[in-house]
Amino acid sequence: MSTGAIRRRLARCCADDAFARAVTPWGPRSSDSGITWDGWVAAAVRLRLRLFLGLLSRYPGLLDSIRLEVRDAVNAVQEAGEIIKAISGTVARAERLLTMAEKGYEYGVKTKLEVDDAQLNLVQAKGNLARAQRDYLVARVTYEWATGTLGERNAKQ
Repeated sequence: MSTGAIRRRLARCCADDAFARAVTPWGPRSSDSGITWDGWVAAAVRLRLRLFLGLLSRYPGLLDSIRLEVRDAVNAVQEAGEIIKAISGTVARAERLLTMAEKGYEYGVKTKLEVDDAQLNLVQAKGNLARAQRDYLVARVTYEWATGTLGERNAKQ
C-alpha cells in the first residue's frame, strides 16, 4: 500500500484537525513573500511526515487493521470474480438446455412442462449472474475504499 493511500486512510479514520490542515494544498500567497517554492515543499513534506508518524504512534494497531481490511477486500474481489466465471458457465448451459428442450418439444419428445422448467432455470441463472455482478462491484468499491482510492478515477476525468 502506498504512503498516500495510508495517509488518506488515516485522515479518514482519525479526524485530526492539524492533520487535515497539513494535507490541504496551500502554499505561498505571492511570489514577493520571500518563501521559495522548493522551501515550501520541503517544509510541507516534513510537516506531513511528522503528523503521519504521530498518528501512527497514537494508533498503533491502525496500520495492521488497514492491512487486514485491504487483504480482505482483495480476497472478496477475487472470490466475486471467480463466482461470476462459474455462474457465466451455468447461464450458458441453461441456454443450451432451453434450446434442446424447445427442439425436443417441436419433435414431440419433450413436454411443455420440461420447456417451462428449462426457461425457469435460465431465468434463475441470469438472476444469479446479475447478483454476482453486483457483489463484484460492491467488492471493488470496498477495495477502493480500503486502499483510499475511492473516487480518484472520476476526479481525474
